[in-house]
Amino acid sequence: MFTLVAWSKSQAGTTTYQNIAAVPDNHLTVKDNYVYISALNKLLGVYVAGGAEAMAAYLASPSLRRLAYYDIALIPAANEPTADEGIELFPENPLPLASGEGLEVLLKSSATASVVMSVVAFLGDAAIVPVGGEISTFLATVGTASANTVASKWSSAAITFRQTLPVGRYQVVGAKLITADGVAFRFIPVGESHRPGGITSSLPGSKAPAIQRFGKMGVWFEFDSQTPPSIEILSNAAISADLTMYIDMIKIS
Repeated sequence: MFTLVAWSKSQAGTTTYQNIAAVPDNHLTVKDNYVYISALNKLLGVYVAGGAEAMAAYLASPSLRRLAYYDIALIPAANEPTADEGIELFPENPLPLASGEGLEVLLKSSATASVVMSVVAFLGDAAIVPVGGEISTFLATVGTASANTVASKWSSAAITFRQTLPVGRYQVVGAKLITADGVAFRFIPVGESHRPGGITSSLPGSKAPAIQRFGKMGVWFEFDSQTPPSIEILSNAAISADLTMYIDMIKIS
């Protein structure tokens, strides 16, 4: 089981490290610059979207400080990785955090004007084991045209599958969301407390990080065909058109 949390802020460049505000969240506690760690207390990965201006960033918490703060390797990608190594995911070798502690991000950049800087962290309850099986990919539309998406916030939207799902129960084991202004997405499974997701892709032909497709991040969640999930999107600008999404699933009943 894993979930996504984020920090995002429009800020001008500074040669010293500055905090980025934690993105408001309703599935765990967030205050000012801190995301407070729940029972999902293993760091599985991290991603920075800040363009070429992002110079350096690190994650800090009391438990990390016992050894070393987590320095994030940056790449000059405005909204998404240009290759698999653009996102640092290590689901089989997570770093332990302490439940209840605050996790923060500090970043410095060379921006001469205000630029939206975003950091996404993947948190889980244990190491993740890849899964296999009869994986099918389903095309869906994400209804953001009327969803009032806002930069640096998690904005919710409905998912509509292109074809009617056969009645039964499904495991979601990967996904790709296409949006030029997006940073990350996460599902809101009905009846679940975690919000798994991934990094967005800017164009239909651009590749999503391979690790977030086809079972490489394990089972994200399960749902019944009668109660499909919705989605939340973190973006660096308002999105005014519906989006395309591909969802990898295994039918289990």
